[in-house]
Amino acid sequence: MESVFPGLFFLSFLAVIILRAAVAVLFLFDARALWKVKKWKYLSIASGVCGLLIAVGLFTQVAVVAAGVQAIISFKRAKHESVFGTRATLLLTLAILAFLLVNGPGGLAFDLPY
Repeated sequence: MESVFPGLFFLSFLAVIILRAAVAVLFLFDARALWKVKKWKYLSIASGVCGLLIAVGLFTQVAVVAAGVQAIISFKRAKHESVFGTRATLLLTLAILAFLLVNGPGGLAFDLPY
């Protein structure tokens, strides 16, 4: 079947940037939420570093793997304080992280696209 809007395919490199920005903002919100709780400072720092690395596209595949582990740890340990307290948020975040792991950082990133 033909695409309904084939003229929009020139913007396909923006899809990865939008996903990368969305998941980075989610991790930065998680870092801010966990920073307010004294016992989760290290988890907050890890979440902030992962969010910043994903946002700028630096060491994207390593940051994505670390972010996935961090999100699962936040879900298990800091369920009430974390953004990843619900299963839906965790699963959607892991799906975006898996996409970024396989597809790469996309455009406007410090990593090379291959």
